[in-house]
Amino acid sequence: MSHCRGSDKREIDFILEHGGKETIGIEVKCGSSVGIGDFKNMKWFKSKFKIDRFIGIVLYTGSDVLGFGNHMYAVPFANIVF
Repeated sequence: MSHCRGSDKREIDFILEHGGKETIGIEVKCGSSVGIGDFKNMKWFKSKFKIDRFIGIVLYTGSDVLGFGNHMYAVPFANIVF
């Protein structure tokens, strides 16, 4: 697990790598709504580092799991099981 912050102030809260096969980016948002713009840094990261298998997740306070195309999802905090 790591964190990404570029010199241009782009950041992703958590980067998880699974055996070099998949990379998961997680953003944590305190709001109850999510838009396509909330995934811009994850799209930048995937493109910059040429990652084929990337899943982007925005955790938020809403109630629905939402798909934003190309393996990008908004997931409510309530869906996370510890």
